[in-house]
Amino acid sequence: MPSPMPRWTPCGAGSATCRIANPRPPRPGSNKSRGPTGPACLAALLVLGSALAYRAGLADWVRADLWSGVGDITHATLPDGSRVDLNTGTALALHFGDRERRVALLRGEAVFDVVRDPGRPFIVEGGGLSVRAVGTVFYVRADGAGRPVGVAEGRVAVTAAGRPLEVAAGEALADGDAPRVVAADVARAMAWRDGRLIVSGERLSEVLAELARYRPGRILLLDGQAGARRVTGAFDPHHTDDALDAIAASLSLRVTRVTPLLVLVGSPL
Repeated sequence: MPSPMPRWTPCGAGSATCRIANPRPPRPGSNKSRGPTGPACLAALLVLGSALAYRAGLADWVRADLWSGVGDITHATLPDGSRVDLNTGTALALHFGDRERRVALLRGEAVFDVVRDPGRPFIVEGGGLSVRAVGTVFYVRADGAGRPVGVAEGRVAVTAAGRPLEVAAGEALADGDAPRVVAADVARAMAWRDGRLIVSGERLSEVLAELARYRPGRILLLDGQAGARRVTGAFDPHHTDDALDAIAASLSLRVTRVTPLLVLVGSPL
């Protein structure tokens, strides 16, 4: 089944190093530096870090049967007729057999609408979790989210940190040292399928981290106190710049776009 290729490209290839421009000692009183300036070294390190991050992600794309690029939301039908929606930057591998249907969520987030087949349970593994379903609608995140599993219809059996838990419709798994089941607005958590990111009283730091998933590069929050402020609204994940501007206006914050790959969110104006 054809799937869209991710639309990101590596920021750099190979390695970047800081070389000494003049190995000889400088003349007395000379202001020349023997090496590149601090910003030059920082730039080299950023290029190297981007290259390493790209290579780490490439391994998941190579293993995947289905994937979505950064900023893309993809919908697909699995071999058994089940439906899957892939959020931004998601990769998964399929292992379907006569006795079970197993999915490895390599990265990202996906919603599964599972066709009922009691003889072949549907199992999703990702982010250190194992989620078992027969016929249900649920999401799984493999990106360290605080609520990595949520159920919209039916129920699933989850194994988290070696502990078995059952999550029913309208509930989510709250991750942590002692995973537990909590009531949740699962429909809101899955609204990205319809091109909406809905937040209600979330911390700014959490909202920025969510928006960052939908764009290449990084969003850096420069003010820890501002990060604790609360945000409520609905945003289009395909237009994260508009979302950033709307949030900045509502909280009187400063947004600085250094490059298309780096956005700084600063102190109140």
